[in-house]
Amino acid sequence: MREETPAEKMREERIIEEQTKPPNLNRPVESVSIPAHIIIPVWMIISTGLIIFNKLILTTYDFRFPIFLTTWHLLYATVATRLMHLFKSSLVKGVSDVDMSWKKWSQSVLPIAVCFSGSLIMSNVSYLYLTVSFIQMLKAFNLVCVMLIGALFGLDKLTPRSIGWGVVVSAGVALASLGEINFNLTGVLSQTVAVLFESFRLILVQKLLSTLKMSPIVSLYFFAPVSSVDTRTSHLAKVCFLLNTIPLILYEEQNPFVELHKVGLFSLFLNGTLSFCLNVSAVFLVSATSGLTLTLAGVCKDVLLVLGSSTFFGNVVTTTQYLGYSIAVAGIFILKSEDTVRQWTNYVKEKIGYRRIPPAALDESEP
Repeated sequence: MREETPAEKMREERIIEEQTKPPNLNRPVESVSIPAHIIIPVWMIISTGLIIFNKLILTTYDFRFPIFLTTWHLLYATVATRLMHLFKSSLVKGVSDVDMSWKKWSQSVLPIAVCFSGSLIMSNVSYLYLTVSFIQMLKAFNLVCVMLIGALFGLDKLTPRSIGWGVVVSAGVALASLGEINFNLTGVLSQTVAVLFESFRLILVQKLLSTLKMSPIVSLYFFAPVSSVDTRTSHLAKVCFLLNTIPLILYEEQNPFVELHKVGLFSLFLNGTLSFCLNVSAVFLVSATSGLTLTLAGVCKDVLLVLGSSTFFGNVVTTTQYLGYSIAVAGIFILKSEDTVRQWTNYVKEKIGYRRIPPAALDESEP
């Protein structure tokens, strides 16, 4: 048996080094990063706080204008990101590297903006009619919608296993709905539409990122409420905000401004700040975690909201709902865990580039 050459030894050392390094499939190339053990609890706290804050404003403060609240969040983010661009924040760098024509923007970015605005509005509308705990249970259906719409767009393939566990998740959500004491059809329909908007948005974002090869942070520059000094893309920033002003004028008119005293300017400013911080923390979360960790963080946050809101708001969560939601969460975890294992395997195959040398080739190279 011949000795290994230095080149072969270096190759084996490289393979071992890469195999022992856990992949981070969602990490874009950015100069700013936050460790996962820090950003995950920060994101969970901000997300939970914003949901409770919105519920307080819409119900406890009796400020029943969800479209205005969403529009305010987008306006706040537009101003904040303009300041970030002005002070040359690293979070919005790399925008000029993306080739974004008006035709490409209208075909790719505009539909995302429509889905984004629709998801935010309808989600806030559901808080007028449903409890926080029940809404989090309904959100478990997001994964099934994304899976079905992804297959419709050709981005994913339905397998007997995914269909089976999708049915389990759906059954769990249905069981949780049957156990809801304060069931409201308007609220359920509103949340269902919000889930559909959000699912379409996620699929369209996935197609956009794969087509333009840009990081999630840079993509936010084009379809989220951000702004630009560039004359060619200056109008992209305001698209979500402008889209929200249409239903605001048609449905809520001047009423939110008349009743603004119910909330107060300070509370409104604090709410906008929390919303913007959530957007920023979500970007860092995607950058710092794997697919499975992302799913676990979201599930843990929803579970804590279900348990916490029942105490904070006095919502009644029945045993049937706990059982149904537990079934849905188990189905989500099993589905996403397989996806992450498959992504990890593909990462190793693609990045390492290791190919086993056939024994015949080794024999021929022997002296």
